[in-house]
Amino acid sequence: MTSASRSKGEDVAAVAAGLTKAQAEFLAAVCDARKLGLADRAADKVRQSLRRAGLVHVVQNPRRWVAKPLGLAVRAHLTDQEGQNR
Repeated sequence: MTSASRSKGEDVAAVAAGLTKAQAEFLAAVCDARKLGLADRAADKVRQSLRRAGLVHVVQNPRRWVAKPLGLAVRAHLTDQEGQNR
């Protein structure tokens, strides 16, 4: 493992550890391509925080949330952690 890939893995783990439950649930919904409902103020804060962190972004036509590569890596890390905790 190179130092670059090791630091990327550490970054993914750090980002995953810093997510709230609501953020992790929204990231999972985006990665699983689940249909999202309208967001109230609290849900919009969660969505925008993940957008600012570079985990997700909005694409147009049709308008939808899509996970960026870092978001997919964080989701995979969270899924691995769930599997180890069972």
